Amino acid sequence: EHDGLVLVSCESVTWTSVGKRDIFSDSTHFKKTNREVTYMLRGLRLWYFMDVVPSPSRQKGAMPVIQCQTITARPTERFDQLVVRANEQLRCNRLDGKIISVETVRVTWLTDNSRAVNPELCCWKEKAEKKQIVFAIRLYSTLSPMDGYETIGFQDFVPEKNQRNKDNKGYELFSEVMERSARWIARQHGVRFTNLQTLPVKIKKKGPFEERCVFTEHKGEDPTHYLNIVRAYHVIQQDAAGASVEYTPARLTYRTFVPAQVNLATSSQPAEFEDTRTLLDRINQWLQITGARLFSMETVPSRLTTGGLQLLGPEATFQPHGSGKNLIEKWLYNIRIYLDGDYLEPPGAVSLVSPSIARLT
Repeated sequence: EHDGLVLVSCESVTWTSVGKRDIFSDSTHFKKTNREVTYMLRGLRLWYFMDVVPSPSRQKGAMPVIQCQTITARPTERFDQLVVRANEQLRCNRLDGKIISVETVRVTWLTDNSRAVNPELCCWKEKAEKKQIVFAIRLYSTLSPMDGYETIGFQDFVPEKNQRNKDNKGYELFSEVMERSARWIARQHGVRFTNLQTLPVKIKKKGPFEERCVFTEHKGEDPTHYLNIVRAYHVIQQDAAGASVEYTPARLTYRTFVPAQVNLATSSQPAEFEDTRTLLDRINQWLQITGARLFSMETVPSRLTTGGLQLLGPEATFQPHGSGKNLIEKWLYNIRIYLDGDYLEPPGAVSLVSPSIARLT
């Protein structure tokens, strides 16, 4: 219905509520409970450019048709094994189109008695108890003719414990992890990077915990803690003759836009934040001023608490979860954009990217 729409990336977004009321996807402030039931709603968010203004007199062109395919991990699979299995499916049942973006989706195992995990659920309830979590790969692609076929690949970048920031439990900040990932991406040839994802994974003392696809989430006395890693996805395109298509290496950076607080919070008046569309207007203003080339986008939740996490916001990579101290968890949904190539930072851009937030009282 929208002529001239150019897709940038696609993602699944999960919104939460602690009460039986409507959940509005334009909101940027959500709550979860550690005591009773949290209501979950999952939807599809499309990031796109509108390059022309729709007009009744203008003939419609070819519109992109989105395809989605989800492959759920098996109980003992590592993530690299899940990717291998996904590529086997892509070779046997080739997608008729170009892969737009790839994501790792968190799926809750709702009952202990069921062996099946349903990644297609869009509405469910989660109780404040330990639960099994399973990861799945979700591929978004366009339905269009293409020479050959594509397979996917990934690279993980895990925050190292450099003991520089006590508010982040000694782990690297997101900017430090992103700097390492950008250097690695710039050295890669022969692949097309589709998108980057900020992914919370459960911290384990032994082994490469980022490779696990199935884990148990605890609450209460033995809470689960997460670490936000950067997962970079790429595709390798094989032409009809079986040769790989060459691509120019990407030079990536990022900016995170934080929803601005729009009121003065008091003991009787909770904090309110600008909605997603208002935040998007600020992003568009920044893109127009800088002329930066957009690579991909994602929605990044960050926990609103006192202390380090509130000071660091989406730069924090350590993410405590499930402790019994706060019965209601408050989350802010930020927008992170990834950019390709050089651009000139405008004067006063800090206020556009990360406005100050009034202190909660």
